[in-house]
Amino acid sequence: MNGSNGILVFTNKYSKKEIRELISELDNYDFICGMTTAASIEGGTILNETVKSVFPLKNLEYLLIEENNLSKEHAAETAVKLKSFKPKAIITLVSDLDGNIEEYLNQFGRLYPEAPIVGGVASNPKGFVNTFVFTKKRIISEGIVFLAIKGENIETFRDYAFGWRHLEKKFKITKAFKNRIYEIEDKPVIEFYRHYLGDMFLKNLEAVTLCFPLMVRRKGTLVARACIRINEDESISYTGNFREGEHAYFGVGGERKILLASRNLWWQMTKFSPDKIILFSCLGRKSFLGRKTLIEISPFASIGETTGGFVFGEIFGRKKPILLNHTLTAIGIKYKYEKRKGRNFKKFCPFHQKTESDIQHVIIEMLIHLANTVMKELEKKNREIKKLADTDGLTAIYNRRKILEELEKEIIRTQRYGNPLSVIIFDIDLFKEVNDTYGHLMGDKILREIAQIIKKRIRKPDIFGRYGGEEFLIVLPETDITGGVKFAEKIRKLIENHPFPIDRKITISLGVTEYKYGDTVDTLLARADRALYMAKESGRNKVCKLS
Repeated sequence: MNGSNGILVFTNKYSKKEIRELISELDNYDFICGMTTAASIEGGTILNETVKSVFPLKNLEYLLIEENNLSKEHAAETAVKLKSFKPKAIITLVSDLDGNIEEYLNQFGRLYPEAPIVGGVASNPKGFVNTFVFTKKRIISEGIVFLAIKGENIETFRDYAFGWRHLEKKFKITKAFKNRIYEIEDKPVIEFYRHYLGDMFLKNLEAVTLCFPLMVRRKGTLVARACIRINEDESISYTGNFREGEHAYFGVGGERKILLASRNLWWQMTKFSPDKIILFSCLGRKSFLGRKTLIEISPFASIGETTGGFVFGEIFGRKKPILLNHTLTAIGIKYKYEKRKGRNFKKFCPFHQKTESDIQHVIIEMLIHLANTVMKELEKKNREIKKLADTDGLTAIYNRRKILEELEKEIIRTQRYGNPLSVIIFDIDLFKEVNDTYGHLMGDKILREIAQIIKKRIRKPDIFGRYGGEEFLIVLPETDITGGVKFAEKIRKLIENHPFPIDRKITISLGVTEYKYGDTVDTLLARADRALYMAKESGRNKVCKLS
């Protein structure tokens, strides 16, 4: 070896002693960077042995950075160094058993969002134990290695294939820390899975991981998160982090859709026509496809030298670096000075032939469509039922139950933030006489008209409902008693001057009060009711307040 090459290594050696021996064997290379993988890729085959990808250093500059710490501070320092180097690609190898890589990438992305990153998280066939990344100098169990390359005579292309679809029903993550979920939709996470997937999920966690990964949005992209294990505290650990308050979806995988995504990636790589391809394929993807993984991997060898490994997670950056799962992530490197022979991609690549439809794929697609359609219809029905449960049938405004529920929420908000809150109770003066003289149908019409008049005048945050019979309640957040009286007087005049379809005036009496420390729904409304009584006793068609 003449020392004019560097080397990228994917190895099945999972102890520091074995890795040191491997490094010693490769000492003649200018640089070494490597990672442990559960299986390796070489050409069109999958191997359980060490695979090497040699980087000729002619007309190529490189920067190798190793960090045995995934802290935000180290991410910031490294981002600045790499950005100043102005690389064409950054091959990123990570060993992370504690779920720190996403926070690291987030901090890195704030300072270097356009970083041309591609890489993976080191793996081990025995699970999340004894994973390493390494260079000539260090073997790292929790850290990261960056190989940044540039040169006038090289070009790169990066992309990934996914292929999983998601069911449209979304679920709120209500308790989580890093890569652990404790509650979804306020249910313990195990109960959540049992509710939707049945008791069998506990015995088939691997099947859940492969067939129904949770999916969340990262930088606007839906990414999968596979289950790793159920912990002693009955939380579940995943291959990536979650945030409390965000929404997740169930992903659904189908072989044909996944292989079609791979075919599209192969075709894009074919058009680029690189000399070297490095693949980072998710171990979960490999398990899902089984023997058909070869159908996915082998076509890339028809383009150029292909190496890679099966990893616990894939790292990719377009706008900002993100952690992916269940993808096939690839980088192609082209050396402009290399002469390339013409290649017959039709001959070498089974993907080029149109994939035949099979009944399994059709069934999966129909089931996904059926599930999404049923969920949409159920959600629509639930919205309609909720609206009926919350709405007064005559006036189409909130009913008594709903308006009191909303008032309680506003009282809690006022207690928390100290903002003012006023309420108005009003009723229609001498409404019994209207019903007795003109009939209940006319009385109903007047109730509807009054509701619509006021509904058009309230602000967006205000809450309006029918309190009972001819009584109405208005809740005014962020409004003190002076503002409440002013608004009450405004609607009193509107009703007094409105031309109702009877030959007499309709007027209303209004009672106004504001929240005082220690008030409950009952005490607040009791005070507003006394103010209303004062308005009626003093001659009706008036506004009275009670502090």
